[in-house]
Amino acid sequence: MTVTKIEGIMKNLSLFKPEDLPPKVRYEKLFRNLVSLSKVQSRKGRPPFSKDSLLRALIYKNLRGLPSLTELAF
Repeated sequence: MTVTKIEGIMKNLSLFKPEDLPPKVRYEKLFRNLVSLSKVQSRKGRPPFSKDSLLRALIYKNLRGLPSLTELAF
């Protein structure tokens, strides 16, 4: 076999399909690849929410098709 045929076979072979992974693992892999947002700390008022956490929550909400932030909180 030639190298290109072997490469083609290897691309088609996989140990698992991404959709077979548990949801927690899929989301961890997705969120691990997101760029970290800037962290600006203010000295007054209550501590701000993490922008990274807010971004992840909104992505999760949209991927799961949740209609509202209340549903996301549940």
